[in-house]
Amino acid sequence: MHWKQRPLRGQAPAGSADPALRRSERQGRREAAVVAGLRELRARRGQAPTHQALAEHSGLPVGWLRWAYPSLEDLSG
Repeated sequence: MHWKQRPLRGQAPAGSADPALRRSERQGRREAAVVAGLRELRARRGQAPTHQALAEHSGLPVGWLRWAYPSLEDLSG
C-alpha cells in the first residue's frame, strides 16, 4: 500500500507491524546485502573493498556503512 493510501475497512494500516520486528528484518536485509557485496567485490577486485565501493554495489547509504563498520577491518571482517 502506498503511504498516502488509506486502508480499507477491516484492513490493518501498513505501519501496524511490530517496530522491533521491522527493525530486525531491515537489519537482516542490510547484513545480507553487505555480505553479498563483499563477496562479489572481493571476487572482482581481489582486494579489500572500500566503504564507497560497497555502497555503490549494494545500494546501502555510505554513511550507514561507515557508522556500522567504522574501520576497513570491520568491513572486511
